[in-house]
Amino acid sequence: MQHARCILKQHKYIFSICSVLLLLCLFYPTNLHFSCDSTNNRRDMALVHATEKYGRFVNTALQIALPLVMRDAVGLQQLVVVAITATAMTHGLKRALNDVDIMETRLGQRPCNAGSKHNMPSGHSSLAASGAYFVCRRYGLRYAFVVVPILILTMHARVALDAHSMSAVLAGALIGLLTTAMFTTRLQPRISQTSATLNDSLPGSMGQANAFSANSQTLNAKTCLSALTQSTWKRKRPTLIFLLLGNKAS
Repeated sequence: MQHARCILKQHKYIFSICSVLLLLCLFYPTNLHFSCDSTNNRRDMALVHATEKYGRFVNTALQIALPLVMRDAVGLQQLVVVAITATAMTHGLKRALNDVDIMETRLGQRPCNAGSKHNMPSGHSSLAASGAYFVCRRYGLRYAFVVVPILILTMHARVALDAHSMSAVLAGALIGLLTTAMFTTRLQPRISQTSATLNDSLPGSMGQANAFSANSQTLNAKTCLSALTQSTWKRKRPTLIFLLLGNKAS
């Protein structure tokens, strides 16, 4: 919880913008008649069905596979927290907003189906956005070339299949981003992780004091050795000079 508060302080402007956009999606929902009429007779249905059946699982697969392959125990812990939080928030809002009417639109109604429910927010979009942000934040932006197109295609497929309105998929993506951002950190190098763990395991500032003490001991040992060498040379120098002179005289 303390870690989440720290992240909120560091990225307060981003969280504020995402929160405002989420509220806009809730209070200005998509016109369901327009959404329904605009998705008829599409030419990209093959791509839409391929995304719905297979493509949308790519982000989640990477989100689970990368921590396992890289033996990232901290990443696995964060993944569990993110999964529980995002799922609880998404499905909690689905049920809480199901019967809410805004601008003569019931938020729980899906396009082209007056008796449907749980439209707002989109769980598919939330899942894809959560996977995309987790992978890019934890393991680097190089994965964005894969996960971001999958996120966009997933949102597009849900709208094209009349499964969700445009505002619902946007709200789902924002929820996935917000909840994942609260509990995800960048992967640190293993050497840095080990040093941080050793220092954190010591009370107070003993970790830093221990490192300073070790360096001081090394310097003291070198100084003492140098002083001892110089002292020995000064004591034996007259004897060596006498021997050299004796050898020359003989």
